[in-house]
Amino acid sequence: MNPRNPSNKKLWCFVIGFLLLVILLPVILAMLPIWDGPPVDDSDMEIVYREIPDEQNAFELFRKAEKFMLPIPDVWNDWEEDPQAHAEEIRAWVDANQEALRLLAKGVALGDYQVPEAKPLTGGVPWIKKSREMGLLLWMASRIEKDPSPRVDLHLLQLRHAEFIYNAGSSLIEAVMGTILYNLALASVPETVWSPETETESLRKLMATLVELRLGKERMVRAYQAEYRYGVENLQFSIRPKTAFARPFIRSGTWGYQEENTKRLYLQHHRQAIAYLQGEGPMDQEEDSPSAIIKFTDRIAPMIRNSHNWIGKRFFSNTAVSRERTINQFKATLADLHALRLVTALQLYHREHGHLPDTLDALVPDLLDEVPVDPFDGQPFRYLPAEARIYSIGKNREDNGGSIRVITRRRSTPDRNHTEDRVYGVFEEVEFLQD
Repeated sequence: MNPRNPSNKKLWCFVIGFLLLVILLPVILAMLPIWDGPPVDDSDMEIVYREIPDEQNAFELFRKAEKFMLPIPDVWNDWEEDPQAHAEEIRAWVDANQEALRLLAKGVALGDYQVPEAKPLTGGVPWIKKSREMGLLLWMASRIEKDPSPRVDLHLLQLRHAEFIYNAGSSLIEAVMGTILYNLALASVPETVWSPETETESLRKLMATLVELRLGKERMVRAYQAEYRYGVENLQFSIRPKTAFARPFIRSGTWGYQEENTKRLYLQHHRQAIAYLQGEGPMDQEEDSPSAIIKFTDRIAPMIRNSHNWIGKRFFSNTAVSRERTINQFKATLADLHALRLVTALQLYHREHGHLPDTLDALVPDLLDEVPVDPFDGQPFRYLPAEARIYSIGKNREDNGGSIRVITRRRSTPDRNHTEDRVYGVFEEVEFLQD
């Protein structure tokens, strides 16, 4: 093509003009003003915090414990895979952390777990990593302890520590970390419960603590409210132009970014989670991811959907957590806690009577105030006395009669999170069936 030809010049001008239009049109469109709708009513997301004097604050003792906590060694993975082969090294590490354990035990014994919620929303986040290290320390110490009685004491501290993390934080990330530490603790307790060397008195002490532990959905509701508050307050700082050149393109009330529209995305996301936790609405698993929420809530014509509030929607997609995954994790942990209460009570009943009861109602009121419910459907736990098993219907919300068949293929060893029902053995671990 000869550029000196007048017709070719026109063609070149047209091509360049078209390319500039394609490049600049989204920029121009993003700068156009648009009505953002009325201000959102988020009064239901307000959280009332209570102040307690610092001298009563378990949180301060926990911070002191963290300061004394020695970091996890580089050989941690080797210890985790074969703790008995590294028992002496682990014991030396545990002994070196005695002051941290003493302060931790003193802090969790206060039972005053809600104090930090009077702190700023982000005030507790930096201590998450240390919290995990404390949980791993207790878990590893319990794994190498051969004597059942002191091992029960370690389990109790593990469980109280997880309870502290779950209830004391001021954000969703801390509640999630609490459930993770609960999983560690609950996974290490059954072997002690099944051990014939464990004294009945130790089992009763464990039973009393299991009944007292608080792992309530009210905390998750507050955590989602705090997550919403953190998200919308973070809008003012995260979506802020770094240079004067970018300011015209990131103004609220323009086509490219609308703050109220972004708040509505957060509200939809968090209100559905809260409604489900409170039993007021279903968990729509197909529309759980943030990107699906955007598609579901966006009523704009398909041609311009991607450009309408695209800055706010991208920010929401990158920061919003999955409702289904988080709530399933909470419910699975709560199911494990309820199951461990039942297994321990059944063990005690078996020791006293020489056989298992025909129904779980026989455990009430001597060992339990009531039969624990299945968090996934609110019905009492299912019991298979002939097989010495109990079970929850699990995250598929279907009663498969106590099926231990794996429904999710994974490279790692399957667990209860990937079977048709969440099944627990009264006397031993359940071996899952794989196709």
